[in-house]
Amino acid sequence: MKENTWNILRPFVFPSSSAKFSAALFYPLNSLKVRVQQKSELIGLGKLSSKEKVTMLTTAKGIWLEEGIKAFYRGLDIAVIRQLSYGGLSMGLYKLLYQFRAQKKRNVPFYEKFCLGMTSGFFGAFVSNPFDVGMIRMQADAELPEEKRIGYKNIFDAFKRIRKEEGLSQLYSG
Repeated sequence: MKENTWNILRPFVFPSSSAKFSAALFYPLNSLKVRVQQKSELIGLGKLSSKEKVTMLTTAKGIWLEEGIKAFYRGLDIAVIRQLSYGGLSMGLYKLLYQFRAQKKRNVPFYEKFCLGMTSGFFGAFVSNPFDVGMIRMQADAELPEEKRIGYKNIFDAFKRIRKEEGLSQLYSG
């Protein structure tokens, strides 16, 4: 790889890699959080008995016993892709924009750094939000009653079905 090409790609590669690693490491907790939130919402709506106390531990135990360890990692592929897109784009784009600005102005003031951060964060969020929507939908789908489950096969199936059944704008909801 040419030195110049590597200098352009490097700001994207390292943040993407570290974001991917953290996603894989902490994903089971995120899955658990979504399940606890969903159960709490169902109790609030009166669709689930309030006798059962909803905690992280009771929910984790229920998932482990009823669905097995794989359930904690359902949707991990989406989380990794989301982190690759968000982490890589927001951090990498910031670095490139900053370097471009620093060439023209030796000391980049705070307000310009702030604007560069907002710009790169916006693009990262714009690209990665559909992955967030898909990830949460896949996690939440497992908690629905069997007859109401959508049963997304993978992220591409989720994108296709959300776009077809609800419209493209739903990939940017939330």
